[in-house]
Formats: sequence, C-alpha cells, structure tokens
Amino acid sequence: MTTKDVFRIAALSAAFLLAAGCKTLAGGQNCSKPQAYENAEERPPLQVPPGLQGLDTRRAVNIPALNEPVVPRQPGDPCVDDPPRYSNADLAAPTNITLPAPQTARERRQQRREQRQQEKQKKAEEKKGQ
Repeated sequence: MTTKDVFRIAALSAAFLLAAGCKTLAGGQNCSKPQAYENAEERPPLQVPPGLQGLDTRRAVNIPALNEPVVPRQPGDPCVDDPPRYSNADLAAPTNITLPAPQTARERRQQRREQRQQEKQKKAEEKKGQ
C-alpha cells in the first residue's frame, strides 16, 4: 500500500464522516429541548381573491383538536424521529419445529401408486353403487 492509497482512504473516511453529519459525532439528538414545531399556531384558511376559484377542500384532512394533556418527555426517552431499535435475536426462528424426513424417489413412486390404486377402488365402488 502506497502513501497515495493511505491518503485516499483517509480522505474517503473523512468525507463519509462529514456526510453522516454531526449526529454521528455528537451522539444523537436532544429531544428534551423544545422543538420549533411546538410553537406552531393555527391560522385561518387562505382567502381567495374575487374572480378566482378556491381549492376543493371537501376531502381535506381534518385534524382534531388535542384535548389530552401533553405527556412530558423523560431525558432518556428516544426521539420520535428515530426508528425503534431491534436486533436479529428478536427475529430468530423458532427452534421447536421438526420437519419430516425427506422421501427417496422410490418412496415417492410407491406413494403415488398407492394413491392411484385408492382412486381406482373409489371409482369402482361408485360404479357399483349406481
């Protein structure tokens, strides 16, 4: 490995760290501090000037008023923006499943013969019953 290769690897590593943003270096977000959207105010709908037609709002989403008190976030609570954590251990396959032993070609042929014989017997019985 030459000096050029080492420099390229170092430059790529630095670029990836910069692309990841400050969250990687700072250890995550602080969700306990007030967020900008928490100060949002409800505003009246837009007024359409005379001579123009307004948008069809019959199918607009109606957001109901929040009547419950806001539950304060604890310092250790995860951010709502972050996905929940999981591990592959949660997705492990059950260990109590037993599969039947695989059949050989001879066993499969024998099973098909027996099924054909049973079908022939059934047809013959139906024929006698008529």
